[in-house]
Amino acid sequence: MAAALALAVLHTIVWLVGIVWLEAALADTEAGLRAQGWRVDHGGYARSGWPFAARLSVPDLRLVEGGRLWQSAGFEVAFESGHPTLITARLSGPHVLSLPGGTPMLIDGPPVVGEFGLFGPYAARVWARELEARTTAGLVRFDAVDLTAEDDPGNGPPFSAAVVRGTIAGVDLSDAVPASALPTRVERITLEAGITGLAAARATPQAWRAAGGQVSIHRLTLRWGELDGELGGVFGLDSRLQVEGNGMIAAGGLPETIDAAVGAGIIPAITARTAKALLRLVPRTPDGKLTVPFALKDRTVSAARLPVAVLPEISWR
Repeated sequence: MAAALALAVLHTIVWLVGIVWLEAALADTEAGLRAQGWRVDHGGYARSGWPFAARLSVPDLRLVEGGRLWQSAGFEVAFESGHPTLITARLSGPHVLSLPGGTPMLIDGPPVVGEFGLFGPYAARVWARELEARTTAGLVRFDAVDLTAEDDPGNGPPFSAAVVRGTIAGVDLSDAVPASALPTRVERITLEAGITGLAAARATPQAWRAAGGQVSIHRLTLRWGELDGELGGVFGLDSRLQVEGNGMIAAGGLPETIDAAVGAGIIPAITARTAKALLRLVPRTPDGKLTVPFALKDRTVSAARLPVAVLPEISWR
């Protein structure tokens, strides 16, 4: 009996220490966001999880700064006894996301889950399943989203550079893309990239640019219908804080994709014929993919030095 009582007291002490630490960590995070100009609103903290987890729940979370908004029905953060070196977090939907100049987007589905390591080398993972996003074009469904970030000690002190890997699997566009010859399902998108200048990025985009911050995309792949594409390049911000960079694209299935775009009424047939004729002159990889250099400057995307698109201006407020 005495041993059981002592064990219960020990569990309670550990639980209280974990709860107090979590409350202090959330308070510090909240203060840091407010110092950067964010408005942070939420309901009162609720403690739970005794005896095997220290869990803190925060209902009705809302973050607003300028034109940026993130709103969730609830946020939960915990130490689990089975994983004492990790913090586990869960964001419960529905969520509302809005970016400067954009229309608020409703995102719903099972909770978004995150794991964050407490000891170096620091790492974090965020994943979600069966998400639905209501965009201005229509409903977009995601089978799975998985993102990891690891501290990159070879590029500076902790939290100044990171290696990022991500996968988006099974994107259903059937409600967002009008009936056409284009495929309505993206099979897979993957990303492997490195980011530098993160310490400055936590301040402002201007500070990130001044610190020489860059995003190096080692490999970005897209499998969409007949299109099997891969991109690599280095990107940063120009003097107007717009994205600029250059790299290389390798793609298979381009002629078939061009034909589908004609069938969908996206490009004229005469333009398609010219593009397909030019593709015959483009070098190929050993596995038959076409390779094209690209550049992004002054919001204009160029492929093989030919302008192909103008991106909308990014507003940071």
